[in-house]
Amino acid sequence: MATFAVMDRAEAPTARPTSVVAPVEQVPERFHVFAQQESIEAAIRTIWLAVPRRTKLPCLNYIILRTTEGRLSFTASNLDLTITATCDAMVTGEGSIAAPARLFGDYMKALPSVVVNLSESPTETYVVHNHPLVNGHWARLPALAVQAGRNTSTLCTYPIEDFPRLPEWPEHGEPIAMPECIASLTKNWNYAVLPTVVRSGKFLHFRTERRVGGTRSSTYIDVHGAVTV
Repeated sequence: MATFAVMDRAEAPTARPTSVVAPVEQVPERFHVFAQQESIEAAIRTIWLAVPRRTKLPCLNYIILRTTEGRLSFTASNLDLTITATCDAMVTGEGSIAAPARLFGDYMKALPSVVVNLSESPTETYVVHNHPLVNGHWARLPALAVQAGRNTSTLCTYPIEDFPRLPEWPEHGEPIAMPECIASLTKNWNYAVLPTVVRSGKFLHFRTERRVGGTRSSTYIDVHGAVTV
């Protein structure tokens, strides 16, 4: 017959101590923007001149998406020509990310005229093998999540650190007339603002505003380009 011992409350074991909860680190802001499909496609068409057909540098097969003062910019470079096109967007997360140029460009062309949600995916990642930035072993990189209406996809990215230093608009430059090399590159553009051209070192920088589309539904793209001379 089983017996039970009754313990006094003073003799009863104390409750199990609660586990210590580690402080939650603040999640850093990730790249996250909303933009019209027409604006994204117009920006990609603008920088397409600088996307190389063939290159020995894998990073040049990618374009850099970056949030700039509440807007979205796209940059492509073949080292001789660098073009940055900036369009209107709603920025909810600051940052930058590199997307495969041709795959991303073809995907944007195939999308309907809707608002496109572009974000750095916190869950979807993939592994890059034998990358020089990680001692020749592997690197885990975030994916670029694209959502447009019912269309949802994730695209591979590339480390921004692996890109060469790209030219920026100089604070001090020598204004010059429109050279033939830039005029021939932009001869099919519909200018909303006449280009400004300055010389700085080995680069010719030009800045303008391009109007894409019809008169009733125009998309305005700010453009900065640099040509090596």
